[in-house]
Amino acid sequence: MFDVASQASFQPPSALISPHISAQCLGLQGQHTALGYQRRHFGGHSHPRDRYRPICANASGQGHLAIKLEDILADHLDVVFCGINPGKGSAAIGQHFANRSNRFWRTLHQAGFTPHEIHPEDGRTLLHYHCGLTTVVERPTASASELAQHEFQQAAVAFELKIRHCRPRYVAFLGKAGYAALSGQREIAWGLQPQLWGEARVWVLPNPSGRNLAFSLEQLVAAYQPLRMAIAQADPVPLIS
Repeated sequence: MFDVASQASFQPPSALISPHISAQCLGLQGQHTALGYQRRHFGGHSHPRDRYRPICANASGQGHLAIKLEDILADHLDVVFCGINPGKGSAAIGQHFANRSNRFWRTLHQAGFTPHEIHPEDGRTLLHYHCGLTTVVERPTASASELAQHEFQQAAVAFELKIRHCRPRYVAFLGKAGYAALSGQREIAWGLQPQLWGEARVWVLPNPSGRNLAFSLEQLVAAYQPLRMAIAQADPVPLIS
């Protein structure tokens, strides 16, 4: 069993930090800080973990970000799933993974994260199951391949602060591309990673996009289930094959 707790927390290379982005993330420019908070309570829940503080981060400083897909985040979640960036269609209607060809919501249900398949318009109910959603880069595109490397670099600080603030147990990257761009690693295995992100363990999962023909729905479910089991256990499980 890999002892993640013994590893040093991952820190983005200083070369990736843009002074302009850093200042915005720390709330040093004007009244609009990178992290905004709003107390929210879902009816029928009295446990402290069901009183959420959704986080809205927008620290890229890019004028072309005309549409922003809001994060689904709260403090002390079991896992925050992290996509590369929003699709244009999802951002336009404000719903994560709204494209019918995307298998994210179905995979979560079949892997045991949710008791039923959540509809994109009900995405915020994911918090009821101690799971959250965010993206590495905020700018919506038709395809993640449209993103430039500098956009990942500029997003690194805000993403680090976001995860450090909400303190999930795991951050799960959907696909290797986002984690590779942030960590600078070229060789990445599926599953549990040796580095920590803030205080969160890092897990890399296959991208559930319908364009990812390398994984069938059954294979996606099989890849996501070890993370679900790790969450249910006190210690992480070995890497998935």
